[in-house]
Amino acid sequence: MVDRPLPNHEVRVVNNGPYRNVDSVPVRNVDNGQQWFDDSDFEDFLAAADVVDPELFPEPEHEVQVVADDRIEEGMEFPDKTAFKKHLRKYCVSTRTVCRFTKSDNIRTKAVCKGFGEPILCPWYISARRIPGEATWSIRDFHLHHTCIGDPYGRNSCANPEFVAQHVINKLRQSHGKNVPKPSEIAAEFWTSHNTLIPYHVAWKARNNVLERINGSFDESFRLIPSLCEMIKRTNPESIATFTYGW
Repeated sequence: MVDRPLPNHEVRVVNNGPYRNVDSVPVRNVDNGQQWFDDSDFEDFLAAADVVDPELFPEPEHEVQVVADDRIEEGMEFPDKTAFKKHLRKYCVSTRTVCRFTKSDNIRTKAVCKGFGEPILCPWYISARRIPGEATWSIRDFHLHHTCIGDPYGRNSCANPEFVAQHVINKLRQSHGKNVPKPSEIAAEFWTSHNTLIPYHVAWKARNNVLERINGSFDESFRLIPSLCEMIKRTNPESIATFTYGW
């Protein structure tokens, strides 16, 4: 679950008669934004939230040509700048390269190796430009030979929470309903699959990212509460449902 303060929301449902067409759903009051569930419900709630429905990750209808993560060639084209950076991030993680951008605008971008050990100035670089009159970007020049030793601890800032979260989701697609792993399990699996060490906070944020993409965010859930109240009043005319909010 995403660790963030909860607003002082309250949902009250008063039923003056039996429910007619709505399944009985337990609703808890919020006490100053601190308590949503009884202790007896907490573990069941977390277990239910961690279960992945395979329908949430449908396979693409049409086969998409996938570019190998460790492939960089002159003239390679990408739909836009974001697609190029995404591929570059995958390339850097797969080859254990830690890069930084020295230039990045709407026309061209260039990434260089951060450099570790001696000499610091590693000659590795890659540059890309936008094709004139198009949104397409193309790799123009690169030098992929390192003179540095790389990060001695196997760390890589290119493996950010969003990248790790996408990796976890891809694994969940293959597992067909396996529970979302814990942060420590995410970090251990990423080390095994990518030979890259990620900090606990990166694995923790990646897990929250996955859970939010599966279950939706708190803001999205809160926006549904007024509709829930209206549904209760419409399907159970003798009931009263109110919603108050505030910080």
